[in-house]
Amino acid sequence: MNNDYAIYALPGFACSKQMYAPLVAEIPSVVALENWGMGERLHETQSSEYSLKDLAAFHWKDIQEQNPGKKVVLLGTSMGGFLVQEMALMHPELVSALIFLCTLGPTKAGFLSPTPLTEEGLRMFSTFPKEQQAFFGTESTVHPSLKANSPARYNTIFQYRLNNLTNLEESIKQNKAAINFLAGDIDYEKIKHLPTLILHGANDRFVDPKNAEILKSKFNVAELTFIDEADHFFFMEKPIECGNTIKKFLTNKE
Repeated sequence: MNNDYAIYALPGFACSKQMYAPLVAEIPSVVALENWGMGERLHETQSSEYSLKDLAAFHWKDIQEQNPGKKVVLLGTSMGGFLVQEMALMHPELVSALIFLCTLGPTKAGFLSPTPLTEEGLRMFSTFPKEQQAFFGTESTVHPSLKANSPARYNTIFQYRLNNLTNLEESIKQNKAAINFLAGDIDYEKIKHLPTLILHGANDRFVDPKNAEILKSKFNVAELTFIDEADHFFFMEKPIECGNTIKKFLTNKE
């Protein structure tokens, strides 16, 4: 892969950047960023509600300080994919390629929206014991066969869920921002020329895999790969397969 650009990864909803640890092990050039109120930015709270455009602008500032003047690859998972779309619109001239993992776009653009999370539901879930939160979070986002077929991998994801640091109030603000994104618009005409890779768990129960096909149709040159026997957290379930697909895409892009 060409060293002239870096790969910046945007986490999913209420997730710390540690979600990308298995992928970073496969692709060391991936730099995982942290959203407000999560992980290493746990105490960086916002005084009011914000949009994903606001968060995207924050990440661009961070990237440009780390990597001034160079093109980058943007990678986003689920809500992180929303951020990638907003970031690409802000500075398409600085983007070398886009990589989307289990994500979608606004419903006005034809995407199938997942069941929205509610503030009441998030507050209720936060009252569960941490081990119970980790169990339900893992069980709802990995393939039912993973625990039996790859107990070590299942445990890696469970431990991530158990140790994932989140600020509840920031999660609620982040969720509202994500809901507003899905109800808004994206001008795909401005970014459709960017080389794009789309990966999706074939058995994703949270983001309908049909969204991957819809997303592919928004770009002129896009590759789509479904990861078999994998759910919403396919990139943690099968990091080697996911990493190899990304490396092949970036190598062929050069």
